[in-house]
Amino acid sequence: IGPLIAMLVLCARAVPSHLHWTGGEAMCARSVPSHLHWAAGVWEMVSGAAHDVAVSALPLYGLALVLQFFLIHMTRRQFLRVTVGFAEAAAGLFLFVLGVECGFTEAGRQLGLFLGWRIAFGWGGWLSATLGVAGVLGAAVVCAEPAVWVLGDQVERVSGGMVRRRALLVFLAAATAIAVALAVVRAAAGFSLAWLLVPGYLLALGMMPFCSGMFTGMAFDSGGVASGPLTTTLVLSFTLGVGEGCGRGGDAFGVIALVAMMPLIAIQAMGLAIEARRRGGRTGNGEQGTGNRE
Repeated sequence: IGPLIAMLVLCARAVPSHLHWTGGEAMCARSVPSHLHWAAGVWEMVSGAAHDVAVSALPLYGLALVLQFFLIHMTRRQFLRVTVGFAEAAAGLFLFVLGVECGFTEAGRQLGLFLGWRIAFGWGGWLSATLGVAGVLGAAVVCAEPAVWVLGDQVERVSGGMVRRRALLVFLAAATAIAVALAVVRAAAGFSLAWLLVPGYLLALGMMPFCSGMFTGMAFDSGGVASGPLTTTLVLSFTLGVGEGCGRGGDAFGVIALVAMMPLIAIQAMGLAIEARRRGGRTGNGEQGTGNRE
């Protein structure tokens, strides 16, 4: 909610109301250096990824140094482990950022452009095919999110096995597939995002009084982990590509908001189904016990 409010304030103050999407020339500019030789283009992407990682990781390591000298006072062996850990995290982040710029973002954009152009000239069957691709892409990407697997393990352990990780993944995959498909419809048709977000959040909030606190908290946490880095890089670039191909690139933004919203409904629906099944089981056992006593 905090970043949402901050971006709305920024756009209200800094972005002109008449601003429209002008195309995809600026999108993925660093990942598609057409004016450079391929070796220079590779170096540009590598150096850009290294710069991004340095800007992200070095301040954190500097904070660790300050805490070490003025507050924590770890042993030399412990601080060496912290340093090695920062180096490993920076290396992994560098590979991830480089992979995003070289592969995920451009692959998603090209696929979206291919389908978006055909929607613009054909609609009908091509729109149905794009919706199918969007659903499969959304379901596959959310299952690859590391945070989703961590949340699934935590949920299964805390619930004592009542909620299986596999069931959570199924509901999250279905919710994300629907969210990406809705984003594609919006990118192709160009209607307001409020027509999807307002009813969706009203439905999610309306389900809260009927759902246990555990499932409500689980649902809102699921919305956060489903819209992780893989979803942001691949699904967002795919949807932007569809919007660009249809001539409505600006209307493609908001897909991450939909991905974050749909699990709120899906996981609470799963919780209501589980609670209804448990109540039905208790009622059946009670009737069976009465029959035995008779």
